[in-house]
Order: sequence, then C-alpha cells, then structure tokens
Amino acid sequence: MRPWLSTLAAVALLADPAFAAPPRPPAEVAAELDREIDRRLAEAKVPPSPPASDAEFLRRASLDLTGRLPTPERAVVFLDSSDPDKRGKLVDELVDSPLYGQRFAAYWAELFVKRNDTAGKPNAAPFREWLAGEFNRGAGWDEVVAAMLTVQGDAPEKLFLLTNKERDIAPNRVAGTVGALFMGVQLGCAECHRHPVTKAWRREDFWGTAAFFARTRATEKKDAKGQKSVVIEDAGESPRAFVARPDPKKPPPAPGDFLPPGVVEIPDATDPMKRVGRAPAVYLGAGPADLGPTGSHRGPFAAWLTAPANPFFARAFANRTWSVFFARGLVTPVDDMHADNPPSHPGALDVLARELAAAGFDGRHLARSVCRTRAYGRSSAAAPGNENDTTLLSRMPVKAVRGPALLDLHDQVLGTPRGSIDPQVKVAKGEPKPTATRDLLDTAGYDESPDEYTAGVPQALRLMNTVLPTRTAAAAAMIARTGGPADKAAKDAERSVKGPGTAVPSQPLPRERAVERVYLALLSRRPTPAEASAVAAFLDARPGAEGFDGLLWALASSPEFVSVP
Repeated sequence: MRPWLSTLAAVALLADPAFAAPPRPPAEVAAELDREIDRRLAEAKVPPSPPASDAEFLRRASLDLTGRLPTPERAVVFLDSSDPDKRGKLVDELVDSPLYGQRFAAYWAELFVKRNDTAGKPNAAPFREWLAGEFNRGAGWDEVVAAMLTVQGDAPEKLFLLTNKERDIAPNRVAGTVGALFMGVQLGCAECHRHPVTKAWRREDFWGTAAFFARTRATEKKDAKGQKSVVIEDAGESPRAFVARPDPKKPPPAPGDFLPPGVVEIPDATDPMKRVGRAPAVYLGAGPADLGPTGSHRGPFAAWLTAPANPFFARAFANRTWSVFFARGLVTPVDDMHADNPPSHPGALDVLARELAAAGFDGRHLARSVCRTRAYGRSSAAAPGNENDTTLLSRMPVKAVRGPALLDLHDQVLGTPRGSIDPQVKVAKGEPKPTATRDLLDTAGYDESPDEYTAGVPQALRLMNTVLPTRTAAAAAMIARTGGPADKAAKDAERSVKGPGTAVPSQPLPRERAVERVYLALLSRRPTPAEASAVAAFLDARPGAEGFDGLLWALASSPEFVSVP
C-alpha cells in the first residue's frame, strides 16, 4: 500500500476496473491506435505518407526515447539487419536503456524549473537523478506525482514544490502548476474570476485546490554539521496571512487569526491586503474535501488526483506523452484540455488513458505502444494530398532539437563536457576561447512548440563559426579505428613483439569508411553517392584531421542534425 493513500481512497482505487484490467501487448495497443488514426484519414480522404526509412526511424526513436544518437556501430547493425521486427526490438532496447529515464527526467525537470520566476532556480540535479531512477524502475506516474505532492523533509522530490515558492510555498502557484502539468487544464484562469472557458469553475474552485497546500512550508534548517538545507513540512494551522502575500511596506493583518482546517482566504486581485471571501478545500468537479484539524492535507489531494477514475490525470499524461513523440498532443495546447478544445482523435486518447491506467501508470508501456504505431513510423515527407495536413497524423512532423538536448548531442559528438562550451570556461593562455554559448543553444525551450525551429540565420552562423579546442581531436577520433576485433588482434601482435605495456596507436580508417563513420555518428545514416563525391573533393583540398574537422562541424551545424525527422 502506498503511504500517501488513505484507506478509503486505496479501496476505491483498487476497485476501479481500469486499474484492475491487465495491460495489453504494445503491438495490440498500437494496432488499435492505428485503426483510430486511419479511420480519421479515410473520413477526410487524406492519404498517409509511406513508412520512414530505417535511418529516419533509427534517429527518430533514439532521440525521442533517449535524447541521444545511436553509435555508428549500433547504426550499422540496425541498418543492415533484415529482421522484420527490428523496429519493435529497437524501441524495446531504447525504453529499457537507463537513458530513457534520464531523457524524460530532464523533460519534466525543465518544465518545473522554467516555471520558477521569483525565487531563483533550485538545484535540479538530485531531482533529475531521482526521477530518472523512478522512470527506469517502472514506477507509475501516479506514484511519482504523489511523491512530489506529499514530500516531507529534504528528499529530492521537493523540487516540484520549491519551484512554486515565493517567500514560502505559494498555494496558488502550486494549484496553477498542478492544473497545467498534471491535469492538463488552465485552472489558473479561475484565480481571480470565473473561468472564461469552463464556466462551471469559479474562483472558489481554484482557491479550493490551493487550500490543500495552505499548510505547506519550505524551511531552511541546519544539520549537525552546520550544513544548510531546505526542508518541506506542514504547519499545524493555516494563518489568515498565508495565501495573500501582503506588501511588507504595509501594516500586516491582525496576528493570531487562524482559519478552519482546509480553508483559505481569497485575496483581492487588486489589493493583496484585502480579502474577498473564503474557500474550503474542494476536489475539482467532485465536491468538498473532509479534512481533519491535524496532519497533512496534501495526501488526500494526491490520492484523489492520481486515482484511475480521476477525469483529468490519466488523459493529461497520455496526451502530453503523445506530444513528445508527435510534436503536438491529441489535444493542443497540452495544458488546455476542455470541452471546446476536443481531441483530434478522441478514440486514440481514450485508448491511451485506458492503457495507462491498466499498466499502473507506467509511462514505458505507453512509449512502447505509441512507437510501434504505423503513424509513428511514417515518413516526415509529404505525399500528394497530405501536404497541408497538420492534425490528422498522415505524416510525421519534423521536430526541432531544443537547447539542453542540443547541448547533449554536441557533447556526445565532440566528446566534451558541457562546461567546455560555457562562456565562463577557463582556457590556457594562447588557446582559442570557446565562443558557443549555452544561451545560443538554448534559443528554443520546452515552452515553445517543438515543431517550430525558432533559431535563425544569426544563430546558425555563430554556431557554424564556433571555435572549440576539442574539434580537431574529436575529428581525429572519428577517423581512427576504434578497437574492433581485427584492430585488437593487430595491436596484440605488435605488443607481443615490442613487449607488454607498449602504446600502439590506432591506425586511421580508409577515407571512405571514415566518411561513412562521421555520417553514421552525426546523422545515423550513410552518405548518398552525391554527398560522398562532394566530401571527397572537400577532403582532397584539406588532408588529415583538418578536413574531417570541417566535415564534422558542417554536419553538426546542418538542419538535419538539429532536427528529428
């Protein structure tokens, strides 16, 4: 039994048919999703594009599921395989990789931290490490979210609450973020007035959600060694002055006035010193909460939010997961799901939400299912008749590789740590200072649409003309033999003659194979005949590592490298 569940909530959750039903094989789920998508295409008389090439699919699945490129060796194995199920097996391999958890932990950490605009950005590294471990072990999204909402003490899960902190945890900020990220709704639009779209949501509903967090505090404490840390805890009572942050220059409210359990005061939007009413804790659309005078109020809210029967939770996560793979959700924007903004494929969203609950909210099951669909495996190239389609999934949208992810790819290709391309990096006197900055590569973030490339010509030119001390070394490594069986046997033979401990340098690859290796490393494909001819002419004029350095950087600066086909 999960500790954050009350007995009654646990009984209700376990009795829900969606939770009790076993998950289906991913291929079966994928087939049902495709039937929904193909039915919509047939109704609209829009033809689908053909399947993507193996190289397109390899690069797409690798970047979507792990945020990393396949190694040249892995690319060769996949491209040359004749196994009819090699794409499904690739998806399983990527989802089972530790990189899967790291990729999605970075995605969620970015969403949380970017929302913090008043208290400075907390250190997200412990949170990312914790969340990656949870994803990789198959923890359900319900369990993960509940841990973030009910955290006590100095656990890494506290990052979510800390990113909704002003001078202390701000219940209204928590309510807005919970609505957007975990429920897929713009609940914050009801903070000051009746919701402009969902008319049933009043200001009392927003503050009734915030009320669950009115006792939550972020307190700085010292351990026995004098080390400071911020801990999350719950106060025994909710003071009147907590929700509305008074202006410190104005007189404070009367001291010693505490609110009833689970009740907050609603501040006047135009004057933080005034109150316009009170709001008891309510489960959105499900009635008031019965909260006791002691203990945390966050546990009951987490139990309600993450139950399979909750009308928001599973659909919000399923829709956001879909958006990671297809650049837009079945409902777009992903945080504005309501009756007047219906899904492009209602049946598909129903399938995803049902399967998510059946799988115990394990996001890996959703990823395996979605990435096995014919829709996900389609080419991004338009076919006659679907050139203008942006919603029916007749072809795969091209996604942009965004700031932090692009940094990771440059690190992978160049073999350098992130710090080496930071403008503050220290270099020896006389060495060229790196000119690629984090903010150049962060020109587009997760808050932007992933199917739009927001960087322009100036950014591209700066990137193309960047000087990094490691570039030539990286190019030299690309064209060297890398320890294959034949190379190892040759080195062992040379050591047997010259003695143990002899350093035997790698021999360079034949030029055609070296060019192929660079293309496989950066673009996950082999060069076309036309490209091979053009590269040969380029290298004739620039022998050695210098020429390969230029080739490597040209490909790393290309539109193909900064996009997911």
